[in-house]
Amino acid sequence: MESAARVPQSLIGATYARISTAQQKEGISLEQQDERMVAYAQQNHVSVPEAYRFKEQGSGYESERSDYNKIRELIRSRQINVLIVYGADRYTRDPIHGEIFRAELRRNRVALHIITEGGEVDIVTPTGQFIRRQMDNFNWYWGKMIQQTVQDKKHAYTEQGVPLLQGTPPFGYRRIGKRDKGQLEADEKEAVVVRRIFELFDQGTTPTEITSMLQGTPTPTDMRPHKRARKAGYGRWLVGCIYNILRCETYAGTYHAYKRRVIEDENGERRKVAQPRAEWHAIPVPPLVSRELWERAQQRLTEGQLKSKTGKLKYNYLLMRRVWCGVCGYKMSGSTVFHSRKDGSRYEKKYYRCNTWSKGIVAPRCRLPYIPVGAVDATVWNFVSSLLADPQALVASIREMRQSHLESNQSLSERIAAIDELIGERTRELEELALSYPSAHGMLRTVLQKQADQLEEVLRGLAVQREKLQGEFDEVVLPEEAIVALEVFAEQVKDSLGSADFDKRRAVIEQLNMLFEITQEGEDIVVFVKWLTEPFRLTVMQNSEPH
Repeated sequence: MESAARVPQSLIGATYARISTAQQKEGISLEQQDERMVAYAQQNHVSVPEAYRFKEQGSGYESERSDYNKIRELIRSRQINVLIVYGADRYTRDPIHGEIFRAELRRNRVALHIITEGGEVDIVTPTGQFIRRQMDNFNWYWGKMIQQTVQDKKHAYTEQGVPLLQGTPPFGYRRIGKRDKGQLEADEKEAVVVRRIFELFDQGTTPTEITSMLQGTPTPTDMRPHKRARKAGYGRWLVGCIYNILRCETYAGTYHAYKRRVIEDENGERRKVAQPRAEWHAIPVPPLVSRELWERAQQRLTEGQLKSKTGKLKYNYLLMRRVWCGVCGYKMSGSTVFHSRKDGSRYEKKYYRCNTWSKGIVAPRCRLPYIPVGAVDATVWNFVSSLLADPQALVASIREMRQSHLESNQSLSERIAAIDELIGERTRELEELALSYPSAHGMLRTVLQKQADQLEEVLRGLAVQREKLQGEFDEVVLPEEAIVALEVFAEQVKDSLGSADFDKRRAVIEQLNMLFEITQEGEDIVVFVKWLTEPFRLTVMQNSEPH
């Protein structure tokens, strides 16, 4: 981030305002928080450069937020010595991250000022840290209560038979009414298209053929321009869109709530998972097609899916399912093209092609031409063979690369070290409590037990955060044990590389977990091998011409 010019006053601060959602009703707005913090800074002679006034929308349970990360960078680089927030729940609602964040403040000698608590708060002494821990727990609990209240209200509406409490209605419908009066009704302009898709499919037309027949007909994105844009042009239908419409039971008159639920994994990350059908809640809505027509569509879709699963690839493509187009970002597939000789006979040739060349996918098509499979696969395998042929040289170059990555990811390494230091501090606190506990009685013993329970919870949370950061670190800095394992693997396969058949070559690439990107640079066709966080550039063809 660009740093603002240094201000001569001794107290240089930053302000941080946050709301959870644009429709947030509790608390005050971003602008109100900002005004209060700026006024406080002026009254207390804290200089806050314009570039250091941060406002963002995001959950306090998430530790990775854009402006919040900028604040943390200012702290780590010691460009500020005061941080002003409106309330204790604005910088985080996660007790574990609160511990980590305040440790960063202490380490870099940054004072924390909270408007709703009257000014600077104690984050240094054991008593101050204990109080902050209680505030974190309260903020976590209060935030969860707000979430639970919202979910309870949504659940009550669903039980009353209100479909689709949030989000965009399925194509073919519009929402009418608000809150407990909300309902779906047919949007006839869109419903006509939905009915046509089901009728065409019922007549034996394939989804791919349907996309061709609908070309020029406005798509869901065309009719609802506020939705996320895509690369296809106006009136260009995607096969996936046809499948989604055919599978949606809402069109047969039944909307299902509770198809997915939010869970928290062992790392505290929230994500949605599918619910068993028995947990779904059916709500009747106006049907756009008959139940019989929808059921016939499901039967045909199932038959097609079973048929596709039993099919086998006719040709071998070394990079299959591991290659992307470097021009437009779509995946690439293998394709066989038949050519004619002068004598009238035909022969086949295999190519890698961008998926935008598939019929009806995207307009305009990607400019990357068809790339001969033989040239690409031979170039890639020669590269892989040369890498593994000399295990000692390979390991030496990887260790050199690792050192470079270590230096460029110093801040991530420092964050892991900071958590290790915090774990050490909290472990020592717990050990001190354990020494005091046997001689304590009555209320004091209860208080000590409560503190010990909290410290154990903090230590568990810190261990989870450390594991998460270590995972991020290992993604960009290869662990030493992985380098040793790679050397062992290279020693095992180096003598058989020259005689390796397709299956052996494919197994080696799978074991190395390589990904590939094919692009065009001028007239050259180039493959980038994405491996060990470092892309390798391979020239496949020079002075190429599009197929």
